Amino acid sequence: MPSIAQASLAFALLLSAIGTYLGTSPPHPVTDDTEVPPTGDFMRQVGVGSKLGATLGPLPPVILATHLALLASFYPNIPRWLLLFRQQQSQIDPRYLTWSRATAIPLVVLAFAVPLRLVSYSALGTNFTFTLAKPDRLVTTGIYAHVQHPSYTALVAIVVANSVMTYRMKSALGCWTPDWMSGGGNEKLTKLHKWVVLPVWVAFGFYTMGMRVMQEEEMMRGAFGDEWETWHAKTARFIPGVF
Repeated sequence: MPSIAQASLAFALLLSAIGTYLGTSPPHPVTDDTEVPPTGDFMRQVGVGSKLGATLGPLPPVILATHLALLASFYPNIPRWLLLFRQQQSQIDPRYLTWSRATAIPLVVLAFAVPLRLVSYSALGTNFTFTLAKPDRLVTTGIYAHVQHPSYTALVAIVVANSVMTYRMKSALGCWTPDWMSGGGNEKLTKLHKWVVLPVWVAFGFYTMGMRVMQEEEMMRGAFGDEWETWHAKTARFIPGVF
């Protein structure tokens, strides 16, 4: 039987997996035949906002968080089969298996980010779409009276929190990664993953998000004109009172 501390961590991680799934899954069915606005839709173009992307996108973080919950529930006596590609338990950093800053901080971030994302879903209703589409009205009340893109703020927080907690070779991701892919003691491969693959992936993520915001704002400006301009001028984009 796991200790109270380990059981509570496993439960919190399982809740984070559920929250991540809810916060990264589309609130309405995604179709690829939605008309592309004149501004273009970069996220759909690269597959992130497509039906397939919306379906598969939530799975990796949810699987990793669920796996980490299982690892934590068995710690310090994790069965060999649960380690997958890891040969021994010592290859996983105990900080990701116990209550520590490495787990507590991301879980706290998720406790705020997931509700913010779901509130954004609720506020926009059917106007919240993964594919870029012209809404039938401009929502400037509720959370949108304080910030223009709360859903993107929440999404970035969800992705970052899961990344620092589970997308680590010393955490759940390492269990799913063969040695030849993770470096496996090869210093050159390890550096390649750390200094090339990861930065490129992060840069692509931020570029994709930036393109989405730019195209969405251009579409909203064209659809609602002065009404949008007035709201845009007095409302922060991502964090109230900051930017």
